[in-house]
Amino acid sequence: MALNDSKNIALITLGAPRSGLAVLTNCLGLVGIKPISGDNPGADLSPSQINLLLFQELGSNPYTVETLPGGWLQSHATLQAARRIRELIVSAGKDNGPFVISDPFLCLLFPLWQGVLKELGYGTRIIHMVRHPWEVARSLTKSENVDFQTAHLHWLHSNRQALLACGSHVHTRITFDQLLADPVSIISEIARNLNLYYEGDSSRLYDSLLKYVQPRLKHEHAGSADNAYKKEFHLYLRIYNAFRLAKHQGAVAYETDDFPPEDSYSEINNASQITVQHTSSRPIDSLIRGTPSSIPRCFKKLV
Repeated sequence: MALNDSKNIALITLGAPRSGLAVLTNCLGLVGIKPISGDNPGADLSPSQINLLLFQELGSNPYTVETLPGGWLQSHATLQAARRIRELIVSAGKDNGPFVISDPFLCLLFPLWQGVLKELGYGTRIIHMVRHPWEVARSLTKSENVDFQTAHLHWLHSNRQALLACGSHVHTRITFDQLLADPVSIISEIARNLNLYYEGDSSRLYDSLLKYVQPRLKHEHAGSADNAYKKEFHLYLRIYNAFRLAKHQGAVAYETDDFPPEDSYSEINNASQITVQHTSSRPIDSLIRGTPSSIPRCFKKLV
């Protein structure tokens, strides 16, 4: 596999925890972009282990919506994490072609990883994966015992940080439902939007994708959400719809008044079949920043 004959490219997947990043990473591996891991000689820790260790040393819980300590990028703990990241990336070797860096907490620590990649001469391209907030919250509640409301705030915070990262880098955006519905088209779209191309037997690669991506990979389904949920968390649903209906570059989204009626949320799993007919000039980030009339007070500390 080759990517425009450039070997110094790092693909970074960004998204909230439980957004399907592992499925996306495995799909990329099937078409030849392997995830970087701590198994290479000279590297002791994986991206996930590096990030969790840094959170521990900073005294922060990655599953809360707390901001990181002031000056965290200049802290001793972060300098140690940067050393570990440097060792991990160098262990991959520039002659091994592009690689993917994937971890659900990269959204929160992106400035650190990007700084080390830039120092080592790597270009960064981002894949922003978004999943329905109900599904993420349900999964976090079950797997990490996170409060349902806090899980939603974490979803919002993570995706806001992903938007900030995307703003200054080549990026593309997909939803978990789109990947599950049509993995071949979505992986091809990622290549097209990031100016990449795959070499090899495309039919074999696509067959591998279709065999791997199955409905069993999704354990939570937004269609199970009741009307009470849709009423209480309707702002999250509007933000999610802004993500899924926006063009791939994520530069523009619907205005608040342009969203489909709330009863259309039952069709959320058919997102890949929806074609955007128009866009507005309002960025998604502006919707997340919001105003007192369009976003709850509890969001203010996040934006």
